[in-house]
Amino acid sequence: MRTLIAAVCLSLLPVQVFSQPTGGERRQPQTVMPVHPGHNLHRGRVLAPVQLTSVGVQIDIVDQIATTRLDMALHNPASHPQEAQIVFPVAEGVAVRLLQYDGVGPEPVAEVLTREEARRYYDEIVRTMRDPALVEFIGMGLIRTSAFPVPPGTTQHLRLTFEQVLPRDATRVEYVLPRSNSFSNESAAWTVEFSIKSTPAIAGIYSPSHPLTISSQTQNAAKGRIDAAAASRGTVRLTCILQDRLDTPAWTVWACPEVNSFISAGSGYFLMIGSMPEHGLSPAKSPRREVTLVIDRSGSMRGEKWAQAVRATKDTLNGLEVGEWFNVIDYSDSVRSFAPSPVEKTPESLRRALDYVDGLSASGGTNIGDALAMALSAKPQPGLVSSVLFLTDGLATVGERNEANLRELAKSMNVHGRRIFTFGVGFDVNTPLLTGIARTSRAQSTFVLPEEDIEAKVSSVFRGLSGPVVVSPTLRSAGEGGNTGDWQRLRDVEPAVLTDIFAGGQVVIAGRYIAGQPIHLAIEGQRAGSDETIVMPITIEPDQASLSHDFVPRAWANMRIAGLLEHIRAADAGQGQTPEIKELIDEVIHLSKKFGIMTEYTAFLAREVQPGVAPAAALRDGIEAARDDISRRVTMDRDGAAAVNQELNMKSLAGRASAPASARFSAQTYYDKSMKEVTVTNVRQLGQFAFYQRGNTWVDGRLLDAEGPEEEITVGSDAYAELLRVLTDRGEQAILAQEGNLLVMHPVKGKRVLVRAE
Repeated sequence: MRTLIAAVCLSLLPVQVFSQPTGGERRQPQTVMPVHPGHNLHRGRVLAPVQLTSVGVQIDIVDQIATTRLDMALHNPASHPQEAQIVFPVAEGVAVRLLQYDGVGPEPVAEVLTREEARRYYDEIVRTMRDPALVEFIGMGLIRTSAFPVPPGTTQHLRLTFEQVLPRDATRVEYVLPRSNSFSNESAAWTVEFSIKSTPAIAGIYSPSHPLTISSQTQNAAKGRIDAAAASRGTVRLTCILQDRLDTPAWTVWACPEVNSFISAGSGYFLMIGSMPEHGLSPAKSPRREVTLVIDRSGSMRGEKWAQAVRATKDTLNGLEVGEWFNVIDYSDSVRSFAPSPVEKTPESLRRALDYVDGLSASGGTNIGDALAMALSAKPQPGLVSSVLFLTDGLATVGERNEANLRELAKSMNVHGRRIFTFGVGFDVNTPLLTGIARTSRAQSTFVLPEEDIEAKVSSVFRGLSGPVVVSPTLRSAGEGGNTGDWQRLRDVEPAVLTDIFAGGQVVIAGRYIAGQPIHLAIEGQRAGSDETIVMPITIEPDQASLSHDFVPRAWANMRIAGLLEHIRAADAGQGQTPEIKELIDEVIHLSKKFGIMTEYTAFLAREVQPGVAPAAALRDGIEAARDDISRRVTMDRDGAAAVNQELNMKSLAGRASAPASARFSAQTYYDKSMKEVTVTNVRQLGQFAFYQRGNTWVDGRLLDAEGPEEEITVGSDAYAELLRVLTDRGEQAILAQEGNLLVMHPVKGKRVLVRAE
């Protein structure tokens, strides 16, 4: 195949002659960069440049062979013909298979430049045009077309197809489509679709760069697309996770070295993804379930909330298979139940249960403690996966009302290890209590906002309970006894408690490691519905850590901040800044500043410094205010909108591991204490660094308290070339590929350098 591709490429390289605009001298061809939407590189002034209006991308992967097709629409708004050429950074080893142009004149041709040739091209662009737009692609190859004419007032299509052999690393095959990670305004609309066929079974499709929609997935094939809102910016990364055993989750791990590590040279961050496809679990092997529904029938549930809760209860009962088990517990001042303990579902028991639910009505107070005790006390049937769906719309008003005691009750009473999925309806709920109960039992909490549908939220969680594969998973050392030095080389692993692994789901684990020999670990759990222990080995290879995996530190930081805030929230109300809480708060602020992760408490980092205020003083005052805000709000706001918003923000942070790099290509958002969405646009994440906008300058987060630059250079100067060389050697050149001025720390000189754009 390589010989055939090479022959096709050579046939595309003859010299072409192009027609020229009439009535004037020849204009220089305009260089259009599809990877940098809306950006053209022009030599001299162009009043009406050729515009890239849309790019359609189709990625087809068959085992390790990837074929990428790009359909680029170019519009000439001028009244005269103009010539254009396309430059497109690509990975090494790419071969052009086809180039088609539907315009007039001779067909353009394409050549693939080696990384050395491409580097000279990048340097020339920066030196002569004072434009750093391409420098982030240094080290890659480059496809460059010859010039082709675009008639006046028309839109022409250029179709480029190239192929490459993808690397495989143990259980994964990775595809990368380089595009700019800078933030200039895009004008082109992108669509990105993909199809994957694999001889080994596909466990899951993961993108650390963009949110994905998977339209179909079978054992050996998958199709999907990047969500339209995120498709127009940023390097596209797709990972196909492969599966050796169809009945066991597949795992893969990425490692990224830490820049300027203070632990030891070579230390870094890791990200593990565990995937279990729905097709991997046959109906015969799917464990049966036992579900206990606990519904709040207090007076505050009257009206539409009660009607929705009844429908959700009925839908859940109808959704269980015949032969599975269930019970319905309802509570207000007192607690009642359909049956003393769960019963097997039959047509007759279902009919009686539905009649029981129809006979309920809402009145009275809220006895959360006794309802929990009844739900957890019954002995489950052997071989069943037991869960509780616990719904409430209020605070405990009857029986035990102390939050700490209710937490302890849920923990101590749960001797059978039931998963407690909690649902808080509206704002008048104790959010840290519901989250704590769910998290301790390896389940999840869900909050239903006033305008949302209870039925939809409960049904969504119930559907996810259809295929548990591994229960009570834990991460441990793979050494004998689970207590070797490998585990001691891990730091700050998130989450602290792993949830069960379900068919069609993913489990994400992130943390830090200390350099050295490979770190041998294992995920160990029990196969759902049986006594079989499953051990899934995982190895972190520090020697294979790569800065190209810069999404890993951000994924960990998001999860870590969420975990720290949840730990602070678990403290009793009114504790304030104990030494332990103060230490956790300081770590939240430190990580937010370092990685540019905006929370409702650290938004001060994004604010402009007021005139006449020293940056160091502004930063110090902001940190003190954030400490007070976190201490007061996280520990004191237990219910109301100011409590619900914190839970939603923490879930959003933890969930960003599903596409940890996507925050770079869109504004960060969070809910404030009034449940209003706040958007932050002046913070950027580049590699392991964060940049904050101060006027017309983007400031390295490490320099937020700096008074000013110690050295100034301009784009394209010799000093700029030297800084670019240093950053390129460290794999950090993408820092310079931004518009506007930059205040950065010179990694060799240790000086604050202001890079001025001309």
